[in-house]
Amino acid sequence: EEAIAARDDSALEEAMDHFSEAEWFINAVTKGGENEEGIFYPTESIDVIDLLTQSQIKLDELRNVAIVRFDKAKTDNVKDEDLNSQFDASFETLMSHVDDSESLVFYDLEEVKKSLKHTTENGETILMITGLVSLLLTIVIATSVTKSIVSGLNVSVVQAEVLADGDFSKKIDR
Repeated sequence: EEAIAARDDSALEEAMDHFSEAEWFINAVTKGGENEEGIFYPTESIDVIDLLTQSQIKLDELRNVAIVRFDKAKTDNVKDEDLNSQFDASFETLMSHVDDSESLVFYDLEEVKKSLKHTTENGETILMITGLVSLLLTIVIATSVTKSIVSGLNVSVVQAEVLADGDFSKKIDR
């Protein structure tokens, strides 16, 4: 508002920078992007995309009214009440869309958060089941190998006892 009410080009430039920044964030939420704040992944919510598309249209309308209003104030040195009212109405409409978009984005983020939590819980369950199955398989294999070794040792012990008793007539099995 203050930048648009001023009468020098730097004020309009500052206002246009704000419009460009707002436009960038709309695109970052709908299409993805990256800036100094981080990486923005595009929303998958059709409702958010639709509302932000409407917000983009309202932002463009406000930008156009602001330019006309600035040019009129600069050349005429007079405030145009109709342009002021149009600017205020466009601004209020945009802010309403932005507020609705923000609420919907936060709702969408909560839904994604719930989904991620559910996915994490499923992953933990799968990991626990896999660990238990691995443990059971290890026990079964260890028991089988142990029985095989022990039975071979038992046969060897019996044959060694026979030989110890002096009976060399028996054949030793391999």
